[in-house]
Amino acid sequence: MNGEKIKMRIGVDVRSLSEQTTGIGRYTLSLLQIMINNSSHEWVLYSYRPILHGEWSKENVTIRTLHLPNWIRGSYILWLQAILPFWLKKDEIDLFWSPAHRLPVFISNSIATVVTIHDLAWKAVPETMRPFGQFLDSYLMPKSISIADKIIAVSNFSAQELYKEAPIVEKKTMVIYEASSLLQDNFEDF
Repeated sequence: MNGEKIKMRIGVDVRSLSEQTTGIGRYTLSLLQIMINNSSHEWVLYSYRPILHGEWSKENVTIRTLHLPNWIRGSYILWLQAILPFWLKKDEIDLFWSPAHRLPVFISNSIATVVTIHDLAWKAVPETMRPFGQFLDSYLMPKSISIADKIIAVSNFSAQELYKEAPIVEKKTMVIYEASSLLQDNFEDF
């Protein structure tokens, strides 16, 4: 291809940008802004509610959201597991990145997947989590790391904890520190 890079359609779970900003929201916002501004790829940002943070009016960005009300308990999981896989396939996404521990279980095998694992709090310190979140992470995180093509661990400690939980994932895991320029440098190779 004469050194030409292939333009991809990259989908991202940006639900953390639809809520009060936390660590994962800041992580997602910072990295997405860098990656979108420094690539010619097409980006599709997905959320179950309108996005509240970031400026995404760029030519290479499409936003797909629902307006699920806050009072529907578990609406995020319904969206993640039932609606999002359909959208990803329909939008012909080449690569899907979840910056927040969980992938859709029924994502098409034709879509490459990357998941970021920040910690294994659900296992190490479950008492620090809300019961519903702890249950979801204990069920969905092992499934996500199993189906992910690549895994980003945000620290060596998180990577080591992940290897203890699932030793087989070591070959598909890369440690990229939060807010690291290494993600931008390595994203094309990942």
